[in-house]
Amino acid sequence: MIRYILEFMLCSALFYALYRLFLEGRTAHRAARVYLVGSMLLAVVIPMLELPLYPAQTIFYEVPISLWEDASAIAATATDVVAPTPAIVWLEVLQHAALIIYLLVVVINVGVVVRKLWLIRRLRQQSQLSFYEAYTIAENDAVREPFSFWRTIFLSRCYTPREREQIIAHEASHISHCHTAERLALEALRCVAWFNPFVWLTATALAEVQEWEADMDVLHQGYDVYEYRQLIFRQLFGYNPDIASGLKSQTSKKRFLMMTTTKRGKLSLVRYGAVIPLVAVMVLAFGAVRAEAVADEPAIEQTIEMPTPPYDEKSEVYISAEGKIFFNGEEMTLDELRSSLERLRAEKGADAVLDIRTETATKMGAVENVKLAARLSKVLKVRYITPDKEIDKILPPPEGDPNIPYDVEISENLKQKTVDFKNLRVAKNNLLMIVMNSAGQILTTRPDGKLGLVELAEVKDIVKQFLDNNESVNNSRKVKNPHYSSFTWQTIKRSADGEVHYPVSDGIVSIQTTRDTSADNYLALQSAIVEAYAELRDELAQRSFHKPFASLDGYDREYVVQAIPMRVSEADPRLPAEASK
Repeated sequence: MIRYILEFMLCSALFYALYRLFLEGRTAHRAARVYLVGSMLLAVVIPMLELPLYPAQTIFYEVPISLWEDASAIAATATDVVAPTPAIVWLEVLQHAALIIYLLVVVINVGVVVRKLWLIRRLRQQSQLSFYEAYTIAENDAVREPFSFWRTIFLSRCYTPREREQIIAHEASHISHCHTAERLALEALRCVAWFNPFVWLTATALAEVQEWEADMDVLHQGYDVYEYRQLIFRQLFGYNPDIASGLKSQTSKKRFLMMTTTKRGKLSLVRYGAVIPLVAVMVLAFGAVRAEAVADEPAIEQTIEMPTPPYDEKSEVYISAEGKIFFNGEEMTLDELRSSLERLRAEKGADAVLDIRTETATKMGAVENVKLAARLSKVLKVRYITPDKEIDKILPPPEGDPNIPYDVEISENLKQKTVDFKNLRVAKNNLLMIVMNSAGQILTTRPDGKLGLVELAEVKDIVKQFLDNNESVNNSRKVKNPHYSSFTWQTIKRSADGEVHYPVSDGIVSIQTTRDTSADNYLALQSAIVEAYAELRDELAQRSFHKPFASLDGYDREYVVQAIPMRVSEADPRLPAEASK
C-alpha cells in the first residue's frame, strides 16, 4: 500500500509539472480540462497495473530437500495446531493507526461535500425559479456571488440588466461545458486522496481553466472586456461553494491577462504529444511486470518416502529454554553429543532414532545445533517433542555425502530414487517459501502471487492450493493458479502389471526461520504443513479407492504416495538481522 501511495503521488506530480511547464495558458481550454481530469485518473490507475511487458525470466533456487516420513504416521502423533501468541509489533500498530486516521479524514471530507450539496439544494428550494430551455435561474438575495451548479444559475436581484446579461452568459458557459461534472470528479478524488497535494493543485488548476473558458465565451458574445472586468471586481464576498462554478472573487492577475490573450492555433495541441512518452515511462516504471516465467525445469527425480521401523529403544536429547543440552538425562556439550550419537549410529545403524524434546521457549538456534550434530552423525530419524505436539521427521544427509543416506530396507514394490541435492534447481513458481520470524509471524506467497503475512490457520489451505494446482478443462489438464506450482505427468504403477498417468505436482515447500524462533511455533508450522499433505493424500485415496489413506497398503498405498510426494526444503535458521534483509 505504501508503494502504491508513493507511485500515485509521483505520477500525479509528473502530470502536474508537465501541465505547468508546457500546457498552462498555451493550449485550448477544452483540451486543458480533459488533460487535468484525465491525468489524475491515470495517476490513480497506472500504479495498479500489472502488464506483462518485460520478457519472461526463468528463476531457479538451489535448495536442500528434507524428505518426510509417511504422512499417516506423522498425522497420528501430531496434535491440533495452536496458533502462537505473537508479541506486539509496533510497526503494525502504527499501520493500523495510520489507516484509522486516513479513514477518519475521508469521512470528514465526504461529510463536508455532502453538506455543501445539501446547502445548494436548500438554497434552490428557497429561490425564485425561472425555467429556460438550456438552464434554470434561481434568484435569491442570499446569493452574494453568482454561481452555477449543474443546470441551475444562482444569482441575486441586485444587478443591472446589462450586468445580469453578462453573468448569465458566464454561468451558461459553465453549464454548456459540463464544468460541474469535472469539478465533482476531482472533488471525489480529493476526498479519498486528501494526502496527495498534487490532487489539490490540479483541482485548483481545473477551476482556473474553467473560469478562463467561461470568460472567453462571454467576450466572444461581444461584451466589452473592460466593462466585464469591472463586474468581476465588484464580486468581493458572497455565498459560493467551491464545488460550484462562478464569478470568483479570488481573481488573479493571470485571469485578466487571459481575457486579452490572442486565440491559440491548432498547433497548440502538438504540445500534448509530450504526454505520450511521459505515460509510457510511468507504465514501464510502475505498471509493468515481468511475464510469467515458464521454467526450463531440470530433471528432478522423484523421491519415495520410506517406512519407519518401530521405535524400540529410543535416545532422547532435551533442550532447555536456556539452550542447555541433556542426552538421556546427562548434560553434554555439542561435541560430546555428537560422539554419543556416533556410537548410537554404530550400534543401531539406519534404525537409530533420536527424540528431540524442547520447552515452549526453546529457540530454534539451539535445536539447529542438535540437528546438525545428528546429521553429521548420520542419525537422520528424529522425533520432535514439545509440551503439546510430536512430529516424526527424516533429516537431510550431511552436505557433501555422496552416498544414499537412507539404507533401510524397502519392500519390492517400493523402488527408491535419489535426488541430486547439490544440483537441484527449482523454478520460482514451484517453490512455496514460508518464513517465520522470532515473533511467530508467518510470511508466504498468497494465492494472488504477492508476499504477505498470514495466520497459522491459513498455512494448511495455502499449501494445499499450492500443491493441488491443476484442473480439467476441455478434457485436458491446466494449471489453476499461475503463481503456484506446475505439474508433470508421471507413470505410476497401480498393480503388478498396470500403470496410471497422474499429474504430479512439481511444488516444493520451503521453511525458513530465525534462530530466535521458538521451537513450539516452528513445530506448529511443521504440523500445519504435514496436515496439508495428509489431507491431500486422504482425498486422493477416497477418490481412487473409497478408503482413507491410512487403510491402504501395497500398490494402492504406493500409488497415492507417488502421486502426492512430500517434498520439503528446510533452510538453516538465520539470525534476526539476517532474516530482515
